[in-house]
Amino acid sequence: MTTPVQMKVSDLSFVKKTRDDIFSQSKIRGTLLWMAPERLKVLTDNENKSAELPDGTIKSDTFSSGCVFFYFLTRGKHPFGENQVSVPFNILENKQEELVSYKQNLAADDVNGRILARLIEDMIKFKEEERIGLPEVMKQLAAVLYGMDKSKCQLRLVDELSGFDSIRSHPTELILACANNKELIFYTAENLAIPFSNWRKKVTFQHLNFGVWRVLSLEWNINGTQLAAVFGDAVMDWNPTRPNLFAVYNGLLGDKVFVCDSSIGDVITTIDCENVSAVKWISENRIAVSSFDGTIKIFEMEENNLTTTRLVKEFTHGKYCRYLEWNERTQYLASGGEERIKIWSMDHDMPIYSLKFPLQEDEKNIRFAWRLCTGNGEEKGGIEMARKSAKNFTFTYALPRNGVFIWNPLENGQQPRPLSEDTDLQTLAFSSDGRFLAAGGKKKLMIWSAEEWVQIYELNNKHIEFGDPRNVSFFTTKSTNLHENKLIVNYKYVVSDIFFDPRISNNST
Repeated sequence: MTTPVQMKVSDLSFVKKTRDDIFSQSKIRGTLLWMAPERLKVLTDNENKSAELPDGTIKSDTFSSGCVFFYFLTRGKHPFGENQVSVPFNILENKQEELVSYKQNLAADDVNGRILARLIEDMIKFKEEERIGLPEVMKQLAAVLYGMDKSKCQLRLVDELSGFDSIRSHPTELILACANNKELIFYTAENLAIPFSNWRKKVTFQHLNFGVWRVLSLEWNINGTQLAAVFGDAVMDWNPTRPNLFAVYNGLLGDKVFVCDSSIGDVITTIDCENVSAVKWISENRIAVSSFDGTIKIFEMEENNLTTTRLVKEFTHGKYCRYLEWNERTQYLASGGEERIKIWSMDHDMPIYSLKFPLQEDEKNIRFAWRLCTGNGEEKGGIEMARKSAKNFTFTYALPRNGVFIWNPLENGQQPRPLSEDTDLQTLAFSSDGRFLAAGGKKKLMIWSAEEWVQIYELNNKHIEFGDPRNVSFFTTKSTNLHENKLIVNYKYVVSDIFFDPRISNNST
């Protein structure tokens, strides 16, 4: 529970470098309780003692490590018994009393517990030649620690976040920004192991004086050095490569999209657009702007003169285009609205793929999410190879009267397939690594593994209405472990917010 976490290794005063997987010693060193049977035999066999002690091997240390792993796993029990006097004897007789008990009880109810039990069992094999090697030990441990068990997760309610209009996590650091029309607060921690109740709280701004306007969204720039608070009916988007550049539209300021430079605190240029519903940077110098009338316009700024813009492309989405998503890998733009999802290429005037929803007249605000994958193996092939990979074209959307669907235009004959018949789900979000899909509604939150499309959690409260799910976002960290994700769901009428950690196999709220 310390910050930062301290890890200490002790009692290694006789360790030395090894050669050819063996180590030499003038006499056997170590503690009897943790010695491998072949080392204990040398100590106890008085009749056959030789002048030169046999060399120990790395697998003797593997045995000791297995015993220590079990000690930590069970919080203080030795796999060969509780009585310290009898432990060395049990090691020599291969009586794994506590390990057998653990396998019959604790491990029976937990997938990772069974995996660890098998791992330790392989590490403390009586015969030295039957024990697994250290590379295999590390491989199996990594599988457990980094989310091998996808069937369970942990959800918990966090009352401290109640009452905020918008919540957003930092793109690389463990920083959580929360805002309403009165204040902006940051929560920080050094690592994900620290419970949220122990995160440091800092009130950065008070008395924001937005009046009746709520902070509808908080948006970090590309490198996380700046945070924008968007209130009222405004929409905004940071430039994907230039940290100080952003585009914003606010109907109260007229029918214009403002391109601003935060480093100078001023507007660089404006773009004339009416009834703007979304803005999205699709490159360093290009902005996509959608309107409620269903049109999408692509504007380009000169590379060396950002004050000059020109219309380079125009698409007709159809009725009520509300959402835009850009995939850098494929260089495709996706648009979504009341009637359909369409995917556009800058090289064509017509959509590459299109899906029409079977909607009723009173159904609006259909939301969709695009699974942005990484490391699919087609990077060397460039854009053309990426456009042929089905992994880059997974969409999910929710219909008010039909449930949640998965659509991949490169699979299943371009036909969507149902994921859930639940009609309460409204807001959708994929984790940054594409491994999880979350969907939230007024009374429910559901989470799936996006690799097998298996539901791994459902939070359902028939008696409490959370309100409209406003924000769904995932934590990301600088760690190279892509499985370090936490989900945050912020509701309009907040009872409390929800954290989800897919790495923890403890099904509790």
